[in-house]
Amino acid sequence: PIMSSRNAGSVTISGTQTLDVTKRWFASSNGDDCIAGKMKAALKIRPLLQYKFENRKCTGGTVDVTKTEDTVKACRKRCKRRRGCRAIQYQADTGGCAIYSVVPTGISLPDVGSSCEVATTSCDPTATLALAEPPTPAPPTPAPPTLPPTPAPFTCASGFSSRQTMGLVKNPPMDEASGIVSGYRNTRTLYTHNDFTGRPEVYAIATSPLGDWSSGQLQGVFKLGNAGFVDYEDIAMGPGPNGSGYIYAGDIGDNDDRRNSIVIYRAAEPDLSRGSYRLTDTSSLELEYPRGKGINAECLMFDSYDDRLYIITKEKGEIYRTPTVWGSGNAQMTLIKVGDVGTTSSDIVGCDISRNGREILIKTYGSVYYFCRDQGASLVGVLERTGSRQPYAQEPQGEAVCFANDRNGGFYTLSESTGRSTTPLYYYSRN
Repeated sequence: PIMSSRNAGSVTISGTQTLDVTKRWFASSNGDDCIAGKMKAALKIRPLLQYKFENRKCTGGTVDVTKTEDTVKACRKRCKRRRGCRAIQYQADTGGCAIYSVVPTGISLPDVGSSCEVATTSCDPTATLALAEPPTPAPPTPAPPTLPPTPAPFTCASGFSSRQTMGLVKNPPMDEASGIVSGYRNTRTLYTHNDFTGRPEVYAIATSPLGDWSSGQLQGVFKLGNAGFVDYEDIAMGPGPNGSGYIYAGDIGDNDDRRNSIVIYRAAEPDLSRGSYRLTDTSSLELEYPRGKGINAECLMFDSYDDRLYIITKEKGEIYRTPTVWGSGNAQMTLIKVGDVGTTSSDIVGCDISRNGREILIKTYGSVYYFCRDQGASLVGVLERTGSRQPYAQEPQGEAVCFANDRNGGFYTLSESTGRSTTPLYYYSRN
């Protein structure tokens, strides 16, 4: 309970917290309303308010009527004018003025903007006011932290099953699909490009029914801003200057062994909801081989372990790597030879590395090879070993391969059209 003599200026709660109350409790400043220990009859009918509890609400008691007043002072005056008023509750934000006909039995815990004021009809200066305050609630027991689900432990694939046809890709525009890669932002999308006779464009293809798109259907055409075009041969995904989800289009082909340098174009993965548009954030990385021109390549990968780009040459299976991380904007570098593929040394026409960096695919015209590496292991060290040959039915001019981000970790393949109006999109499921 809260106890206070009526002529005190404060009330102490639990021996620590002090509430201010009005010191004026007689009807007049000289105290002549109490004569011979008795309060004047008029004050017994319409008493003054004696105790004022700022930022507290009255609890218990009986509310006779509730009105609206602009100020707490106006609410007090209304109490004085009303016979039998024993307390008021004023709420500053709403102007609510509650008139009590029975004295409240308690006050609330702190409530900003409220004011509970209680009257008395006693002339006894030693009398006290007792109002109950609710116990301070115990702090809530913190809920145990919500931990993300533990991902299933990674295991290397035991193999892949025979191919399934997922859809048909139309020609045009896909005449010479030479590279494919699964989207990060758009997981049910493959990004691809045309080969030697194409344009500096990336095409989005649905891998499964999605909204108005069916499997194999074109979702959008995205022109690489300010990009040139000589011979786009492969495409990769990886982080970029502003996070993950960047497309790396490799203009790395050189069938005639003439190019002094090759170029990789980078742009953020598009927003498919916008339809086709120009990727204005495209930047370029011009690369030279350490022994000069005359090297043809059709395999490009971004390794998330070291944030470097890797290129594998078509005829000899030589592995080249960018010497440093490609930062923002355009850049020029000289590639470093870091090893040789151990499985095959000719006709390497496509490749991909999984999003987690643990698995690699190498494709020739007639075969697909699978590699699995330990966490943190060198990509070159893995590729110098012999990969496991996987089921693959040869396509007319099949150069494109990539892991799936939308199914069970299998892989897709796509061929050039070789003059057909449609080309099947194939999927090899993980065992």
